[in-house]
Formats: sequence, structure tokens, C-alpha cells
Amino acid sequence: MLPSRTCALINWPGWRAGLFLACLGLLGWLWGGASPAASQGPPELSLEGEAGLAVPGEEVTYQVRLLNWTDAIIPDGTITHSLPSGFSYAPGSTQVTVGGWPITQTDPISQAGTTLSWGPFRLPAAGHAAHNPYGAHTFVQDLCLPEFVDFQLDQALTLVGSGGYVTQLFYRITPETLGPDPCAVAFVNAAYDRNLVPILRLQGVWQPAGFWEKPDPGPNGGYAEVAAAFARYVEGLPRRNTHPLYVTIWNEPDLWVEWSGTPSAWEYGRFFVSVSNAIRRLNDPRIRILNGATTPANTAFIRQLMAVPGFVSAFDAWASHCYPYNHPPWYNIHQRTARYGNAVIDCYIEERDVIAKYGGRTGFKFVVKETGHGLGDNLYAFEGFPRINESNRASYMASAFGNYWRKWPEVIAVTPFELGDPWSGWEWLDWIDYTLSLNPFQFSYVAHPQYNAVAGLDKARGAPVPHGFEVTFRARLSDDLPPGLYFSDLSGSAGGAMATLTQTTPVRVVARLEKVYLPLVGGASPSGGVWYLEDPSHGLSPLLSQENVGNMSAEYSPGNGHPAGATGDGAIRPTHFLREASGVGPEEGRATWRLDDVFEGVEPRLLALEGGGERVYAGLTGTGLATLNLRKMEIEKRIPLGSELVALLPGPAAGTVYGALMGGEVVLVDAVGGEISARARGLKRPRSLVFDPVSGELLVADSGQGEIVRFRADLSAPLVTYSLDALPDRMLLDPLGRRLYVMLPGARRVLALDANTLRPVAETELVGGPLIEMALDPVRGRLYVLSVLSPRHRGIVVLGADDLSSLALVAGSPATPLRTTTTLAVLPDGQLLVAEGARFYWISPEDFRVIRQASLEYPLQRGQLAADPVTGRPVWIGPAGIYVGGVP
Repeated sequence: MLPSRTCALINWPGWRAGLFLACLGLLGWLWGGASPAASQGPPELSLEGEAGLAVPGEEVTYQVRLLNWTDAIIPDGTITHSLPSGFSYAPGSTQVTVGGWPITQTDPISQAGTTLSWGPFRLPAAGHAAHNPYGAHTFVQDLCLPEFVDFQLDQALTLVGSGGYVTQLFYRITPETLGPDPCAVAFVNAAYDRNLVPILRLQGVWQPAGFWEKPDPGPNGGYAEVAAAFARYVEGLPRRNTHPLYVTIWNEPDLWVEWSGTPSAWEYGRFFVSVSNAIRRLNDPRIRILNGATTPANTAFIRQLMAVPGFVSAFDAWASHCYPYNHPPWYNIHQRTARYGNAVIDCYIEERDVIAKYGGRTGFKFVVKETGHGLGDNLYAFEGFPRINESNRASYMASAFGNYWRKWPEVIAVTPFELGDPWSGWEWLDWIDYTLSLNPFQFSYVAHPQYNAVAGLDKARGAPVPHGFEVTFRARLSDDLPPGLYFSDLSGSAGGAMATLTQTTPVRVVARLEKVYLPLVGGASPSGGVWYLEDPSHGLSPLLSQENVGNMSAEYSPGNGHPAGATGDGAIRPTHFLREASGVGPEEGRATWRLDDVFEGVEPRLLALEGGGERVYAGLTGTGLATLNLRKMEIEKRIPLGSELVALLPGPAAGTVYGALMGGEVVLVDAVGGEISARARGLKRPRSLVFDPVSGELLVADSGQGEIVRFRADLSAPLVTYSLDALPDRMLLDPLGRRLYVMLPGARRVLALDANTLRPVAETELVGGPLIEMALDPVRGRLYVLSVLSPRHRGIVVLGADDLSSLALVAGSPATPLRTTTTLAVLPDGQLLVAEGARFYWISPEDFRVIRQASLEYPLQRGQLAADPVTGRPVWIGPAGIYVGGVP
């Protein structure tokens, strides 16, 4: 007997195609010209059947398939096979597979003589020949109910199209783990059924204290035990010949929250290599291994990873997190339009170059596992880019997918974070908002415009590739069966559709069988095609070939010149975390007075406060300035300015205020008289204003030209221009210490300049992403800098005001997070006031504990909070009015 499966074993692309055709020709001659039959049924279903040669009294193997040509999953699929006379089913011989993955060995559900039926089985949706890089990051890990998993995957399918990708977290993997979470098995099968490619982020244990517990290296320090557990987890996951299975090992290992508070490139690198080796020993080319993506373009940490033996060859494709913040997609590295390459949709290019330079590997492809725009994001406003709103976010994401990612051949997939968090933990990044009830379980949803915009894009499809299930079984021939061709009849049904084949799947019965053994074709799995599998050693330099990597010494330690905690290693390690002080709980209603409904349909965006708190200036959306008297509780003036305000600063005399306008002017406003008294033109993008009472001059940070410009107080003439090597944003002045602090947010640097000469006194570069805001405590000699530590975490860097030495790095905690913070202020007693979402934190300057909390009606943005230096009262603005807090 020579079953046709022999040909299937050598059905590979490229040069192997000729051998496959030769094999088919030989089998056709043996079968007397019969070939696998084509369907005669409706176009949505088809049947296929194969058999082979046999002799009387022995067995023959049948393979029959029911295939789905549509984009929808079809339920209740059954196959009925009517055997020829003289054939009988061999009990216990059934094997049912989907995409080559076994699902059952159950005998036929009915046997009426020689008529056999199997089912019901769900038919997966058809595939397509063209590659589709569209993806989504689903969020079902802590609500793994079948109806919710199916619902999110259906929504993902609508968003990304057939052939797209879905990233999903599964965790709690420890050395004791024996196999995968049942939810992971269900998720992978459900993704395959929809013709979606799963990317599983596999992780360990989450500690309620606020961090992921780093993996246990085991008694020998080589991570062997936990690596074996990861391999067992992956081994138990479904695989199908029709799709790859991507696994990304851990997540952002350079971030404290992901590695027990003390991230280490050396530790993560050794762990990853050990896990990769264990998974590769499964010898399944359908499994593709991804690194745990670092925070965007953390090239210092990646450089350290390249020094870990074996790391550079341990991934099949490289995972990246490329958050563009409020940069549009045309701002990118490919087109050389990006000033800051760590905040773009193709930040992986910077990572690629580090891997090539320090690891010697090129030619691999990329999965952008996280990306996206957060609503309200305005971090790169100093470059002139607008705040992220629903409209431009939808436009940016549709353009990124439609005009960029899908056209860059090195991109395998892009899965923005995240489709929709049912617990509303990341609502500013949601593509879908859910309203959830657990008892009874029900939910509703509203899609954001970006979902509809990307869902409406045309996706690459190409020719349809049917998917379905296959039944393999054996039939025994009677001893007295005469030689000849024996045909079967097949029928299939699913979802109300039918397909039939008659006189098909021939078996040639011969009196004597001379067995023919065709040569097997060995070699690696295919490296081309839709799913972009890359040889892990592809592109390695001769010094880092697979053989040499295997011979490299595993004895690597911090003493070899790569200390895990050394400055510049890229690991982000806070020294303090926001904790509630003993006995302190949330306090509601901290505002003791509010001036309501004063802006008549426009929204206040900026706030400036005169000392003593009597007069407040508010910049309004559009072109207005409002002057409010808090003592009289009334609006004094509404003053048109002709352009929207970017910055506000109390002027040199009571009742005056400086304003920086979006049009490029700086104005001095007589707030009492209600008119502009002076203008300064010639600026490109003024962002920050500082008045020096000692010199009586105004300093303006112009980010459009990378300059600080000194003006006379009356703006009658510019005095001096100082050029910087990066774009400035916020400035702060210590008039007594004669220090001017300048924030260079994109370069992640802070400068301390002599206030008299503007010559540099000190400079420091901070960890993480762009810088957001600064606040000065001149009494304690501290400068607080709010920084983006990662796209989903922010921190407060505490610097010595004299020399910018690093004193502390303060991060959030689960109870008091820092995720969306954009504003902070120092109260006269030294307490640090921080607005996080709709909450205030009063933070102790001694131990950085949260002394008290209060609720806000609206989240605050930068420039909307001030502390009265006389009374100590915080003042803030919201859409409805001005709020004045009590003295803490």
C-alpha cells in the first residue's frame, strides 16, 4: 500500500516543487490516472478525498476533508463516506484533525453498513494567500469566559480582517506549570478558526504589590526549570499547519514593574535564551519565538542584551513597542522626517541598528506588538503637533496601517494596545469601550472612531485558501475482492450548506503489491510565504554563527564590564513608590470654593495665578483670555487676543500678564484695562515664559527655533538669543539661586543655566521617554521632573537643584498609580501636589508617601494647576470653572 500522504510530505515551495510534481505523476500512473477529486457542491463548501493501493485482505487508509471557502466559521460540519462494496471500517482507526492538529479519535457517529458519518465539527474560516499585517491586542486574560473571548475575537476580526493578528497575555507560568491554561488553548483555537494568527505574551506571576515577579533561576542559576515549564506550556497549545503560533517571552523587561522592581538585562537575557532553547527543542517550525519587547527604543538595554551569550540568535522575529504619542504617522524614520526616533511608528529601526552593530545580526523581521495614541496626549506639542483627540487619532491610525506599516516589507504584524479593557484600566488607549456586569454577566460596548476607521480599510486578501477538518481512517478489504478500481461517495454539510462527490477517492486493488519507497526530502521548514518565517541564524556575522554562539561561555557576570545596575544600562529602577501614609484614605471634595459656568461655552486650557491669589488668568480655547477676581468672585475682563494661548505668566506689575500665542507672538496684556499693551514678533513657536525680577527681563523658550530669547520687560526689543542643541519646552527660574532650568523633553535632558549669562552650569539625561513637566522647590534645593518612563507608566525624577544630581526616582503603585499625570506643583511647605487622572495626591517631600488624596471632577492637563505661594492654596481649572482648594 502506498498512500498519497507520501506526496504531501514533500509538498514544499521553491525548488522542491518539481519533485512534488514528479511524485504526483508517479502516483497518477499507479492509480490509473485518478487524481484527488474536486468538489461538485456549492461554492462555500468543498470535499476532497485521497486513498491509495491495496491488496485483498489488507487495509487501506482514507483521508477525506470538508473545506470551508468563506470568511465565516460554519458550525455543525459533518462528513459522510460511503465505502465501496467489500470494504469495511477498521474500528478505532479514526483520527480527526483541523489544520493537522488532532481533535478527536472517536469512531464514526453512525455506521449504516458501509456508510460512515463523522461530526459535528466546527469549520474554521478560509484563509487568503496575501499577507495581512493588521492586528489588535485583545484583553481577555482576566475575563476568560467563552462568550467574551469569542466576542472580542469577532470584533478583532472585523477590525483587522481575515489573515490578521491578535496579541493576548497569558500568565501564571512557574516551574511547577505542567501545561497551558485552558483559556489559552481555547483562545488559540478560536483565533485559528477565524483565520487570525495568535501572538501569545507569556509571563509569570503578578504580585498585588504592583510588579511582575521575575522568574526563578533555579538551583543552578540557569533558568532550566522555569524554561522547561514555558516549553510545556507552549507544547500543549494547539498548532495548525495553516497558521504559525507566535510566543513572546515576557514584556518590557527593562521596566521595574515587569521584573520584581530590579530589572537586569543580564538576568532577562539568560532567562530568554534558556526558554528559547527549551521551546526550540520541541522541533516545531510553526512556533515562532519573539523577545519581550523593551520600552520604546531603549537601545541602552538592548545593547546589554546583545552581550548575553546566545541572545542574538534566540529570537525568530523581533518584538517592539512603538508608541508615536502625538506624532502623526508621516513623522517616521523611514522617510527621515522624525527628529525623535523613539517616539514614532517605526521605532524598531533604532533597535534593529543596535542589534546589527552590537550583535552582528541582520535580515530579521518585526512584530510591533504594542503601539497607539492615547486620548489627550500632547507630549510633543513643543514640536508643533496637536493634542490627540478622537478625530486625529482615527486619521493617524488609518494612515499608519493603510499607508505605512502594510507597505514596509520587514513588518510582520502590528497589534495596537489595546482592543478594549473590560475593567476600564487603560481607557485612554481603548479602541472599544465596554460596560460590564458580572451578575448576571452582560456587557455593552461603543467603538471609538479609530476602530471604525481601520475596520473600513481594504485589507490584502489574495486567492482564498480553504480551511476545514480532515478525517483519516482505515478500511479493511475482504479476502476475495477482485482487482480493479473501487470508488466511494462523499457528502458533507455545515450550516445548512451541502457538498457531494460521487465515484471519487479511488482505491486500486491489485493481487500483489510491490512496495515503492519514494525518497523523503529533508531540510529546514520553508522560510518564505505569507507568514514570514525567518531562519533564526539568518544574517548572523561569521563571528556569531549558530555554531560559535553555542560555544560561547555561559560564564558572564557583572564583573565582566556590564554591571546590571550601572548608569546607562537602560534599566528603569525607581527608588521610591507612591504609598499611602498610615491612616490616610481618599478624601472627597477638596475644593472649598468654585466659580461656576464662567466661560460661556468655551473651555479654559491654561492658568496663571498672581501672588496672594486675588487674580487668576485663564487662557481659553480659541483666542481669548479671561481675568477673574477670586476675592469678588466675578469675571473682570474677557480679552480677545487673536490667537490661542500656549503659555501664561503673571506680568512685571500687578494687573498685567504675559501670554505666548500659537501664532508665534508674545504679548503683554493690561488685564485691568482689557487690552494688549505690547507685542513681540519674530518667534516661531514660543512655549514657556519666565520673568526675571532681578534683571527685569523676560525669557522666552522658542521650540520652533531651538532658542532662548531674552526680551526687555516691556517687549520693546529682544536683547540676546541663545541657541540650544535640542528643542526646549518648560523653563523655571530660581531668582535667588540665579539658576534657569530648561527642559529638553524629546532629548530627555534638563539643563541648569546661569540666570545672568545663560551659560551651562549642569546637565543631566533622564531615563525613559519624553519629559512632561517640572516643578521647583527652592527651599529644599530640589527640581522635580515628570517623565514618561514607559507609554503606560510615568515617574517623578528628583534632582538636586544645584548640580542636577539624581536624588530619587518616584513611581506609582496599584493604589496610587502614575499613568496619565501631566501636571504637578510645589506647595509653600514643600509638599508636592500631583494630579493623576481625576485624583490629587499630596506627596511628602521626606519619604514621598501620599499624605492625602482628593477627587477631581475632571482630569487636569499641564498648565491647569497652580499653587499660591502666599496662601498655599492650590487653584485649578476645569471645563466648568475655577476651583480653589483648601490648605492641606
